[in-house]
Amino acid sequence: MGPTMPVRLAELSGMSRSAVTNALHTLERGGFVARRPSPTDRRAVTAELTAEGERRVREAFELQASREREWFAALDGAERAELTALLRRLVAGRPG
Repeated sequence: MGPTMPVRLAELSGMSRSAVTNALHTLERGGFVARRPSPTDRRAVTAELTAEGERRVREAFELQASREREWFAALDGAERAELTALLRRLVAGRPG
């Protein structure tokens, strides 16, 4: 996503702003996120993954994708297609 304001991260994650701020503190201390002044709003900051943070996110996504492949291996092609169609319907009909 690139540099993102914490309020946007809260919207995307469903977390409160204070929870996002606390998470960013922890991630910044670990060297996974860098916060910088916003170029468009001098009262705000943006958060961005560091190279190490990006590496860790990619690693986590790869692990999760591997788990999902294992879970879905129990379904044949038609069953996976049916599940995909049902999930798309659920997502399309979700409340705002």
